[in-house]
Amino acid sequence: MQRNVVKIRINTKIKVDAIWLSNARGVSLNELVQEALIGEFARDRSAERGNQTDKQLLANLTDLLSHEFNQAGSWEDLAERLKNKGFILRALGREIALCKWPSGTRICSANDLGFSYTQLLRRMGSAFPWMAKTQNYSRFKTITPPSNPKSEGGGDYPYAGLLER
Repeated sequence: MQRNVVKIRINTKIKVDAIWLSNARGVSLNELVQEALIGEFARDRSAERGNQTDKQLLANLTDLLSHEFNQAGSWEDLAERLKNKGFILRALGREIALCKWPSGTRICSANDLGFSYTQLLRRMGSAFPWMAKTQNYSRFKTITPPSNPKSEGGGDYPYAGLLER
């Protein structure tokens, strides 16, 4: 691919922030700008398609990453496994998005790959670390029924009849 020199004018703060970010990610400023542009092009194409991820891409990603999702024992383990394959997870709204590493460009949701947040939450035993700080997922807490519903106020316990079977 032929490379061209392009000169742009940006304000000092953006330049300083871009240099800091490129150093933090371990890439050159040139690579950072290229990744940002590639991300913008992808978002633009995604918006044109109605934000639906290509089915073939999802099938390939599922084949590539399902082992990592299935074998990970914790969020940290999953993060490390995905990073080794060139991906990261990010909390975006109420979903966990699979993104490219290091650019952070969103590719699809974990749910698109067949791994719902609820399923992952139950298996990992805790909320997604970067989501737990901003979301209330108390509805996923495990509720342990009383061992003997009749002796522990079973009349008020909504599932007392089911536990007697």
